[in-house]
Amino acid sequence: MDDPAKACWPLGMSLALLWLWKKAVELAAGLLVGLGLWAYLAWVKVPAAFALRCAAADWRTFFFLALALGLAAGWGPLRRRLAGQRLGVMSLSWLLPAATLLGLFPVYRLFAHDGPHRPNRYGFYTGFNPDSELVFEAGILPRHRIRTNSLGFRGREWSAPAAPGVRRALLVGDSFVWGRGIADESGLLDRRLERELSARGGGKWEVINVAGSPSALWYYVHALLAVGREVRPDLYVMSFNGFYDLEPWEVQRVKTGLPHRAVQMMEASGVSERLHRMGAALGDRYARGRRADPAAVADLRGEFRRLVAFIDETGGRLVVWEPLTPNPGGFFDEFLRHPRVAFASWSDAPGLPADLRPRMGHDAPWQEDQTLAFPGDGHPTPAGNAVFAKAIAAKAFSRPKD
Repeated sequence: MDDPAKACWPLGMSLALLWLWKKAVELAAGLLVGLGLWAYLAWVKVPAAFALRCAAADWRTFFFLALALGLAAGWGPLRRRLAGQRLGVMSLSWLLPAATLLGLFPVYRLFAHDGPHRPNRYGFYTGFNPDSELVFEAGILPRHRIRTNSLGFRGREWSAPAAPGVRRALLVGDSFVWGRGIADESGLLDRRLERELSARGGGKWEVINVAGSPSALWYYVHALLAVGREVRPDLYVMSFNGFYDLEPWEVQRVKTGLPHRAVQMMEASGVSERLHRMGAALGDRYARGRRADPAAVADLRGEFRRLVAFIDETGGRLVVWEPLTPNPGGFFDEFLRHPRVAFASWSDAPGLPADLRPRMGHDAPWQEDQTLAFPGDGHPTPAGNAVFAKAIAAKAFSRPKD
């Protein structure tokens, strides 16, 4: 009589191969969805060349191609192997299509899934869910807890009409303004600026922070436009990180106007993360070369003109806060004498440590000071925000064309 263990060995191996087949199909199908999303974005949103570059720069694209070829090559041999194995009186070959369908099932769930993260009433997908508390574990930055309001922005709630006697400022920026690494909301730039405006301008000021993390110039403009139409603040403040923010296809810009399902799939498949990484790499290349793509500059300068035209029409004043490279590549040249636009850079900040003053030619030497910036990270600390709020408030109350 044959050894039962030897008889079961081919059957066990066949079942193990089926399990591996299912996992490979599941992985390949998920990667195919990612490639499909890049094709969809190239069709409806981003330039085809940019979508192709994003896909080609991702190792998962080539892994999918190799995996798909491997699955195609393995179908026939594996089917023949299974045909020689039996489970009772039935051949195991029917299990190969079944394993394939099981591998595809998570992709169906990806299409059908409707996640909790939706755009707020202004049409923006914020980095975190509304009305939530999040804990960031210690790494380069210290461990800290943050909260978001009902719109998904960081910090407290606000209402559209201001309270009687309260003047308002609307503040936007990226993670510098959002407050990466800062646990206590009193250390955020909006709170520090609120204090400075109230001290300098008389009366009470409220600063509404609609920063996104990550984000760049397109979002800054459109967030100020969308929220400004409702809030009608006295002052607009836009933090602008130089060449890093001259990235024309940032995540927010791509997501805005897409169907909610498509955005959910972008998040689940990693396309959003890849898009952000490509944008960050592009901004970093601009910063190192101190020059942005002319087409991107023209496009984003046109977006900024929309903001200036809106402020001209509705009133108020805009302060552009430049903590890194002031007026990168002459981007703001045509607005430098505009009566409703003022510019403040880190070198305008009073109270900077004396050892930073001789290095004003550098882009942002304040990042080397551990009281002003988190070590190894470069995001401003509460002390840095306190210093920068003074520079912004001073420009807010300066005479036009200063």
